[in-house]
Amino acid sequence: MSKIVIGYDGSPQAEDAIALGSALAEATGARPAVVAAATWPVYLMGPQDLDRAVHAQLDPVLEVAADRLKGLEPETRAVHSRSVAEELMSSAERDGAAAIVIGSSHRSTAGRIALGSVGTSLVHGAPCAVAVAPRGLAEQDVRLLKIGVAYDGSTEAGGALQTGIEIARRGNATLTVVTVADYSSAYAFSAAWTVYTAAQMKDAETDERQKILDRALDRVPRELPVDGRVLSGSPARILSEVSSEFDLLIMGSRGYGPVGRTFLGSVATHVIHSAGCPVMVLPRGSDSDPFHFKAGDQVAREPAL
Repeated sequence: MSKIVIGYDGSPQAEDAIALGSALAEATGARPAVVAAATWPVYLMGPQDLDRAVHAQLDPVLEVAADRLKGLEPETRAVHSRSVAEELMSSAERDGAAAIVIGSSHRSTAGRIALGSVGTSLVHGAPCAVAVAPRGLAEQDVRLLKIGVAYDGSTEAGGALQTGIEIARRGNATLTVVTVADYSSAYAFSAAWTVYTAAQMKDAETDERQKILDRALDRVPRELPVDGRVLSGSPARILSEVSSEFDLLIMGSRGYGPVGRTFLGSVATHVIHSAGCPVMVLPRGSDSDPFHFKAGDQVAREPAL
């Protein structure tokens, strides 16, 4: 069974993370592991006293989190660490976790995402997917019934698409694949081909994006409800604007950087700082299966002895 690591400190933003983590666990079959980390200086007390103090403060907090996740068999961990982000990444690595789930910064506006220092560290180096809940999500009935995937034809986008397909298929959700035609960047390189007008460059870019989208839609199982859209404009702005239509937007990391780690490009960075729905960014690499869906399907197909 896959695991989802949820960062929790009892704050309203942590409650948002619990709400998203619960919905992801239900949609994927993953088991939640709630991690609360104290970052006190180690010189304040001896190791045994420090351990007792950490549990005395954090165990009651984790009991609240476990109650929120009742029925999902959550694990809870109270730990001392130099940094919350470091502990979440270490926990995810030890567990082989599919995702780390966090809330937004307390400075974010209601219904929107904004990363704090922990989130910024995670999205530039986590060993698994990182999912961020917008502020106030815990006040809603969170169900992942509308899945959006940002798709540009890259290998990383292919991994995002496959994950979106599997989450939608298992949760009886609808899937929307969004491709953005940014003809302004294409037109910037057209000075040497002055025979092309701005309108022709826009048409050419839109046609190319439609072909990319068509290839993506060909990968979606016929029985899954899917909508494909080619939109025009700045990809970062367009994806942020349409994000409010979804219950979860899935994106890939930038196409260069450490393999197996999250590493945001400029578009994903903008989106994850302004989206109107939960956003999940997958680590860089080949077409991924972070929730081990294929392994689960294989177990299901094996005959009982």
